[in-house]
Amino acid sequence: MTARLQQFRRRGRRPAYVLVMVLALLVLSTTLLVAVSRGALRAAADARDAADNLQQRWGATSCERALLPDAEKILGALEQERRRPTARCATSIRLGGVTFELILADEQAKANVNAILRDADVAAAQSRLQTALSGSGLLNRIKLRPTAGAVAGVVRGGTAPVVDDRAPAVGGWGQVFDGVSAVQLIRATPGSRTAPVDLLTCWGNGAINIRRAPEAAITLAGGRSLAGAEVSRLVEARDALFKRQASDHSFDQDAAAGLRDLVVRTSAEVVRRRGNVGLVEGSTCHSLWVITRTGRRDGYDLLVSDERDPARPIVSRFSW
Repeated sequence: MTARLQQFRRRGRRPAYVLVMVLALLVLSTTLLVAVSRGALRAAADARDAADNLQQRWGATSCERALLPDAEKILGALEQERRRPTARCATSIRLGGVTFELILADEQAKANVNAILRDADVAAAQSRLQTALSGSGLLNRIKLRPTAGAVAGVVRGGTAPVVDDRAPAVGGWGQVFDGVSAVQLIRATPGSRTAPVDLLTCWGNGAINIRRAPEAAITLAGGRSLAGAEVSRLVEARDALFKRQASDHSFDQDAAAGLRDLVVRTSAEVVRRRGNVGLVEGSTCHSLWVITRTGRRDGYDLLVSDERDPARPIVSRFSW
């Protein structure tokens, strides 16, 4: 009886390698499932990033077409409503679950870096920018890297260069600041309501719009060509336009004539001192910042429109 029981037990045994094979197959299948899951997650993340990029591009394009051509009208209407110079307008809209923060600005209401470079060498120009941005936390990041030759822009309907033979020149913020993010450019400096991009520009014809530029921008643009008293007189004459507006929101003719006469006389003094700051009473260059917030990432687009030729405005685009 014992012999038969032992024989039955031997017949019921299975080779040990079967268990090993089962374990190996389990490990292999688990590894494959993990790899497939990781691939699916990467594909899903790539798809979300692609969707975000597409929303950012189309959102920026839509905002550009809706706002940038009418920038001067929008800023002018806000000036009439607020009864004070208005060089920028900020708002936000929500489209398809995505928030777009918009900053529309008059680029000629800012000190032009290229005009400063034409008035001084690189070291002196950099020193002027550092003084103007004192307290911003960006002093060690200001590093002018001008180049010679044309700065290319994008024209609706084609591509054409914006040529300035009076080099050196900069064509974007990457040639002014070293390693500065878009957030740092548009964020107001500590203790101030002014951001670096509210004070400086790399675009336009170099002239400053005296009807909108803040006193700090006029002072920086003028450099040694404009005395502090002259800047104060220009600002007072400009502000008088809005204080003495008529009921139909038109400017008082005497105030407008006074400002125009002061601009002519001040410009003559600048020429006599061999300065390089231009004073004008209008603008042909505007910008639009489009900040795209999807909840997963933030995208930054800057669009600058140069309208010196109204029939063919040149639009430069930068993305972060």
